[in-house]
Amino acid sequence: MRSIAIIHRTFLAAVSIGLGVSAHAGNLLSNSGFETGGLAPWTSSDWQVVSDQAYSGTYSAKVVGNYAIQQSFAPASTANISEVSVWLKQDPAAISYVALQYSDFSESYTLAMPTNTGWNNYDLTGLMTPGKTAVGFVVYGYSGGSNGPTWIDDAKVVAAVPEPGTIAALGLGAAAMLRRRRAAR
Repeated sequence: MRSIAIIHRTFLAAVSIGLGVSAHAGNLLSNSGFETGGLAPWTSSDWQVVSDQAYSGTYSAKVVGNYAIQQSFAPASTANISEVSVWLKQDPAAISYVALQYSDFSESYTLAMPTNTGWNNYDLTGLMTPGKTAVGFVVYGYSGGSNGPTWIDDAKVVAAVPEPGTIAALGLGAAAMLRRRRAAR
């Protein structure tokens, strides 16, 4: 009887620890505002980090022409993603392409068509395909007419990330349940 009480208390402690620790939202993109002064881990042969225009901070990424900048990240279910967005600046006559890439090589995208010469936010959150696994984010610069500059800043793919304590609490709970099961035999 005493061992059951100990197991019960251990289980309750594990559950209460788990309830106090939850997932937090984190940006899956690294260097999303280019504040390191470099592109890494973004990949592109034509984009460069500049300080002449920035939505926030000191830096942004700039390209002249229809070239891509892309970043891959750890696979995340669209069910866990709460925001996909980027700030973009270019000539209002221009069109850019912004996309969330999936593991099956499909994309959810929007055509960025600014209505002014300032910074505009493009949000793809409502365009995500349910049940997909996101693995990357891509932006193509200015397309159409003459090639002009495109700047991007503060890109976001925000997803729920479990706290390390959550996994520990689950482990404690499982251990308590195993101990109880063994004691019952």
